[in-house]
Amino acid sequence: MRAERTFVDDDAVTAAIEEVDNSGLVTLLEEFVHLPRGRRRTLHLRSLLIGLHLCTQATGGKIVLERVTDILYFRTTPRMRALLDIPENPDHDQGFEAAYAVVRRLFHAMKDAMNPSPLPCNKNLSRKEARELAANAAPDDLAEREQRLALFTEFILDASVRPLHSLLSELAEVSLGVDATPVRTFSRGRHTNGPELATDPDAGWYVREGDHRDPPRPSPAPCVHPRRPPRRAAPKLPSARRRPRSRRSTCSATTPT
Repeated sequence: MRAERTFVDDDAVTAAIEEVDNSGLVTLLEEFVHLPRGRRRTLHLRSLLIGLHLCTQATGGKIVLERVTDILYFRTTPRMRALLDIPENPDHDQGFEAAYAVVRRLFHAMKDAMNPSPLPCNKNLSRKEARELAANAAPDDLAEREQRLALFTEFILDASVRPLHSLLSELAEVSLGVDATPVRTFSRGRHTNGPELATDPDAGWYVREGDHRDPPRPSPAPCVHPRRPPRRAAPKLPSARRRPRSRRSTCSATTPT
């Protein structure tokens, strides 16, 4: 990653700052991420969202925390890092790992504030425990988390299609949609009717039902070639008669005995 590193242009960072400030996500999520107690975070939520926005430009809409760390701490100019209040980290393995740990902790804190599921991940829950947790969850709290997740998803989708904004503004009627493509999860599955849930309780086995093949294409019309007129025989041209080649007589001299 270090060998392929190039600085991010200041204009791109400025555009990302404007997008983040206009999204309203900082005000919406700040109280759940920057708590008044404990040690102060060295990376602000606003800077993380700017890094996520810039990461989608480089990865085609994907969020890779290693790329986010590289962009925020090592690929932005010193002037932009000072503007975003990002501390300087040494550019070696230990410095990158320390910066990555800061980004990862902040991202997971933000994710927990947007998780609309009442069930914890990364552990196999029994179905009895899952039913108790779902029954004791506050529906209003889950609805607020789902609303935060929807706003964050719209922010990421809009950032991923930012290079197409000029094209979309020129078209009169344009709509974007997300299909129902299955997404593989980092989860340890269990039997569908077993006593335990998967480590990601909201994931399940994908069963492909029905016929998903494309409809058959209509057979093309037979190609009719124009009929060619029959080929006429070439006229015979008069040819000069060849004279018979005269053979030279060969005689052998005999010597009288």
